[in-house]
Amino acid sequence: GLKMGEYAARTMRFTRGAAIAADDPYARGLLSAFKRSFEAAGGTLSTDLYEKGNKDFRLIVNRAIQQNPQFLYAVGFPTELGHFVREVRSRSALAPLPILSGVGIESDDFVRIAGPSADNIFYTAPYVDTSSLSYLNFTQEYRAHYREDPDVVASVTYDAVMMAAHAIHASGYKAPAVKNWLYDVVDYPGASGVTSFTSRGDVVKPVSIKRIEHGKTFVLQAFK
Repeated sequence: GLKMGEYAARTMRFTRGAAIAADDPYARGLLSAFKRSFEAAGGTLSTDLYEKGNKDFRLIVNRAIQQNPQFLYAVGFPTELGHFVREVRSRSALAPLPILSGVGIESDDFVRIAGPSADNIFYTAPYVDTSSLSYLNFTQEYRAHYREDPDVVASVTYDAVMMAAHAIHASGYKAPAVKNWLYDVVDYPGASGVTSFTSRGDVVKPVSIKRIEHGKTFVLQAFK
């Protein structure tokens, strides 16, 4: 969220936008970080929340049109984002606008629902070094088990589960002890790369900015 807000203001040169997020801790957290970063760089952002699982975005898009935004920032879950993007691209006033988002865009469910509307989209995703030995070993085991290649979320989720297991093994099944163990993690070497946590529990990992254009995905910038 912080990197996307900074990228929108400093690299894309946007000064005003409209944002929507699922009324969910994950999506609200991304929206809060994006808004803080974007506004710190001099931008202005209107915000709107929608109920998780929503498929009808007509009213929310109507409100966004009234803000005359240069871009839309949308965070939530893949199927919802697919419906949102389709609604946006059906409106002549918003259809050409860039849509900024998070890693939920990188999902088969999103692509299936959004279809050809999935274009001119910028989003953040964990930067994974796919040439590292840890990632190659993980990919080999994943393919053997699931008969398909892992997506970007798979390696990050694998590392999260493994860190939780290490925390429980070291601290027992008590939430405060597990939390304290995780908050002390520095440079955990996982399948997705190195992971650390701040004293507030925020993850510190490399992040990339990606773009979807004409059905193809490109990495625009990596913050390592």
